[in-house]
Amino acid sequence: MSEPLLQLKDLSRHFGGVAAVEDVDVEFEKGTITGLIGPNGAGKTTLLQLISGVQMPNGGKIIFKGEDITRKKAHERARLGIGRAFQVVQPLTGMNVAENVTTAALFGRNGATRSVREARKFGLDILNRVGLFAKRKNYMSALTLADSKRLELARALATEPELVLLDEVMAGLNQSEVAMQMDLLRSINAAGLTMIVVEHVMKAIMAISDAILVLHHGRKIEFAPPNEVAKNPEVIKAYLGARYAEPV
Repeated sequence: MSEPLLQLKDLSRHFGGVAAVEDVDVEFEKGTITGLIGPNGAGKTTLLQLISGVQMPNGGKIIFKGEDITRKKAHERARLGIGRAFQVVQPLTGMNVAENVTTAALFGRNGATRSVREARKFGLDILNRVGLFAKRKNYMSALTLADSKRLELARALATEPELVLLDEVMAGLNQSEVAMQMDLLRSINAAGLTMIVVEHVMKAIMAISDAILVLHHGRKIEFAPPNEVAKNPEVIKAYLGARYAEPV
């Protein structure tokens, strides 16, 4: 087997006496979609923060493409090929849609060798891919929530990641918008991009994921295909309570 794209080895992050992430050990294969689920406060977003370099762990290691990146900063990880889309969209509000994505293209893996014109052309290609080309001149005030989520995804893609971390990119969307977002994620994955996706829309995350990582109180309680996760009593207990996990 080939080496995993990303390895987390006994990864931990504490805030005072509280363990947000505790001894998480897991490997992510290249070209897969991994759903990251768990109750509120399980440590999902903190895990993405650690992988992307926004926060540093108290213990453990992060290995990306065989390289120890545990102490590398966020911008260094972006240049290595780790992209991030945030739960609360964070665009550059003084710029329009095209300018936002152009800036991301200048910041990403090949940004140092690109001219602004080349970055803009690449950014427009990304906007066409996510369905925002027609709104390239719009500012945030003119975008719907679904469009804003797609812009956040487009900015992540413009950094040319090999691994992209997505934090609730379907939250707040209606049923048809969720279906469109699912189709978009599948198409991006089919082009070879590896994804770790935090999501509370269970029907969607179970449908698009190759594997599901379940956190509870910061610890990994399951990492398996979706059909196995859905039947795991420990997962059911974490979400619904002990009485729902008891066999009938």
